[in-house]
Amino acid sequence: MQKYELMVLFETNDASKHWDECEELVKGVLTQYECDVTSMEKWGDRKLAYEINKLRRATYMVVYFEGEPAKIEEIDRDLRLKERVLRHMVLRDERPEETEETKEAAAAAAAAAAE
Repeated sequence: MQKYELMVLFETNDASKHWDECEELVKGVLTQYECDVTSMEKWGDRKLAYEINKLRRATYMVVYFEGEPAKIEEIDRDLRLKERVLRHMVLRDERPEETEETKEAAAAAAAAAAE
């Protein structure tokens, strides 16, 4: 299983009224392809770099999940076909693994910086 990051853009009005349905849509697609969602976060309403369907703003969702590389193309296709999804992008998650040692080192560095 490979780790992935998924960014999904929804129309702001639709997302504000039906956020639970937006979350279920994304979870449904990922579970359909036997992916394990590790985290799902609403980034909120942001200005777009360019207009999409005459919209200047969108609500962003970031999802981290684990799945089989062979199924990413199918996930991509399914999300492209969903009317509610304005845009999406799937990337391999290349963040380093967080171990107890790295968490402790980061906490120590933050404490030293605060002094």
